[in-house]
Amino acid sequence: MIELSNLLKRVFRRTDPIYRYGSEEIIIMLPFTPITKALIPIERLRDAIANHNFEKDGTKTNVTVSIGLSANYSKFEQPEQLIEGLGTALVRAKERGRNKVDIFE
Repeated sequence: MIELSNLLKRVFRRTDPIYRYGSEEIIIMLPFTPITKALIPIERLRDAIANHNFEKDGTKTNVTVSIGLSANYSKFEQPEQLIEGLGTALVRAKERGRNKVDIFE
């Protein structure tokens, strides 16, 4: 988790809140960032994770990440609706073959 945290710090701004959600999910908020601009650091993160050699107990391994994005979150009336949309995008990204990004709009 430390290696992933360091990758996140390198890719995102200090003003972008990052939260661990559940056991394997992370939520990153990019306030006031249009989806086209948000895709830049998201793709950078996806690429950085795929090309990083993670190490645990002396064993190195490569990891991929599936990412769900949501745009126009102001249209959601409840936070749960945003989380549901993100979950939908994440499932679609995984179904497309993993190591993908999908947008829920």
